[in-house]
Amino acid sequence: MSMLRVFILAAAMAGALMRPSAAHQIWIQPDTRDALQLYFGEFHENLKETSPGLLDRIDAKARLVKAGGETPMEARKGSDGFALSGQVAPGESVVVENSSTPILESKAGDKVTRTIYHASARFVSDLGERGPVLTLDIVPTADRGRFKLMFRGAPLGKAKVNVVSESGWAQETRTSEAGTFEAKFPWKGPYVIEVTHTDRAAGTHQDKPYDAATFVTTLSFVQVAGLEPLPPPPAAKPSR
Repeated sequence: MSMLRVFILAAAMAGALMRPSAAHQIWIQPDTRDALQLYFGEFHENLKETSPGLLDRIDAKARLVKAGGETPMEARKGSDGFALSGQVAPGESVVVENSSTPILESKAGDKVTRTIYHASARFVSDLGERGPVLTLDIVPTADRGRFKLMFRGAPLGKAKVNVVSESGWAQETRTSEAGTFEAKFPWKGPYVIEVTHTDRAAGTHQDKPYDAATFVTTLSFVQVAGLEPLPPPPAAKPSR
């Protein structure tokens, strides 16, 4: 192993081996045949929820986003995820939203807070610039390694961002006032960038009131250059 590789490996491990604590997310990842799969769980823990089980809480609505518009994609549920129909070409994205948005109640003293949860995901085959299409959306910019976080079409500043590789290696950063952030990707292989944002504005969903809305979104892609990847952690046991 070269001294440069040793230095990069040591710096990456020392500076970023922390696991983000966040709610379950959905993310899109190619399988061994390069077919796209949607998973629900914790990417950094190698946790993929299954069916029967928590995966049944996901009602995946997928679409292909390209310059000429959007096309629906089939999302077929299997035992540990959803198989997505079709392929994504350079400059395109696959986005998925969970149309099942439960309202959960929490109680502090006599106060009951009702929170609605929205989960979404985007996969890109390259890091070329793209525009937002999701309510909470992470998009690559024209500057490689720089991204922008958008909420309802406007930049979201001072938000926490987690960048995770398949091995569980992670780095945490925050967006600027303009909603931008930079990230490094030292390893080959898949990465997931994840953001959780809570909107404190009250509203209604299907005639049911809520006090706040929490959005969890991911951007995933495969890094083709870099250091040989570290092995992923052992698969975590799905919840029941």
